[in-house]
Amino acid sequence: TGAIRNRFQIEAVQDLAERLREKGHVLNVRSQLSTKQCFEELCQDYSINSVFAFREICSEELRVEREVREVLRKHQQGTLSLFWGFELYHHDDLTFDPKRPRGAFNSYTAFRKRVEEGSAVRA
Repeated sequence: TGAIRNRFQIEAVQDLAERLREKGHVLNVRSQLSTKQCFEELCQDYSINSVFAFREICSEELRVEREVREVLRKHQQGTLSLFWGFELYHHDDLTFDPKRPRGAFNSYTAFRKRVEEGSAVRA
């Protein structure tokens, strides 16, 4: 499924780039570098007002959030604004505060098991 997912993501980005081009916009795509390196380049190439992203809870994603914040601060650029997003469970229905879950989760599986302990999907 890795190759299939990869192909789908490439095609989705190509489609988005084409639809934006039709409306007179350019999608800036960067590859073969870390998120931190990407933001280093973006801060040098553009004046950034704000960065919006989904709030994460696993350790690797939290590390990336910290790195992005540090790069923005170092270059005196805009702020990183985080929002609860694409999860199956609403954060108000969890049995713990996802912003302070007693330490970061090391994997999605650890998060999923913790959620399934006492939360229910909204009807």
